[in-house]
Amino acid sequence: HAEADPCGAAIARLSGDLGQESAEAEATTTAPPPGGGLPQLIAELDRSVVALAAQGEPDAGMLPLLAAALHGIVVGGGQAWQRELGADGTHHLARAAVIATSWLAASMRRRKACEEGAVAGA
Repeated sequence: HAEADPCGAAIARLSGDLGQESAEAEATTTAPPPGGGLPQLIAELDRSVVALAAQGEPDAGMLPLLAAALHGIVVGGGQAWQRELGADGTHHLARAAVIATSWLAASMRRRKACEEGAVAGA
């Protein structure tokens, strides 16, 4: 749904606690906020990424999910995604992308070290 309509009600429902399944959350997020839900989506994504980064590197399965989410926001947002996100949203997007890039670099370094170790041991 987010890819099809980055400003739709599905994105708007992401504001607040992502795990909350209460009638109150449903009632407060029925209509998309003014300007769409994309800023709320990227703020939640950023908060999640920062929380994961505080715990150390995530498992390898998180990086493709994060990359897909970032790609969906940029591509799904069309040509106006920067305007819709505004300065704060763009900051959240950039920070999440920088953290994802550092995870990718660390993953590539580990893979290269494993490959070099395998060649040296052969």
